[in-house]
Amino acid sequence: MLFPKTKILIIEDHPHYLSGLKNYISKNTQKTEIDCAITGSIAIEKACKFNFDVILVDLQLPDISGIEVIQKLKSKNITSKFIVNSYYCGIFQLSKLLDIGVDGILQKGDDEEEIISAIDQCKKNEKFYSKAIQNNIGKLHDEFRKCKFTDREIDIIKLIKKGITTTQISDSLFISESTINSHKKNIFNKLKVKNSMELIEFCNKNNMF
Repeated sequence: MLFPKTKILIIEDHPHYLSGLKNYISKNTQKTEIDCAITGSIAIEKACKFNFDVILVDLQLPDISGIEVIQKLKSKNITSKFIVNSYYCGIFQLSKLLDIGVDGILQKGDDEEEIISAIDQCKKNEKFYSKAIQNNIGKLHDEFRKCKFTDREIDIIKLIKKGITTTQISDSLFISESTINSHKKNIFNKLKVKNSMELIEFCNKNNMF
């Protein structure tokens, strides 16, 4: 009996890491066909054209984020198993990945064996989270309780991300500047940032709002 090949798409823009990852998977799996994409747009095009069993996704890509890639492919009813494999996965990114229903989450630097385990388990319709990610998931609910934002705080964060000043936010939301500053202080304390610039950097890094 001939078993079909497992078709894998690796979305990764670092050439040396991509080459090593491709070689490792090829050597440690049987009947595997591997394709690669170095940008999110190329990945979307390939995933829509070909039927991949598993898609390994880096979150930091040169054009769009890995999260956006996954969301767009899911909106197109792509049934591949999505495994995130990224250097950094903060609590907001982790929460987002769990919300959109990825099948596996790895961090670069995890044991190489976990990559193969993730592919095998996800092919069996099982979820896979590396040991490092499991620890982060364990902390997730406590961290989010501390960082839970009110609807007004979320409105202010979104406007700050757009580079809008306190005076402009006040005019937009019809509340006083002193109230805005009070909300900003609470936001900064929850996220342990010092100012709006650090807030914007934190939001962009964690794909927040």
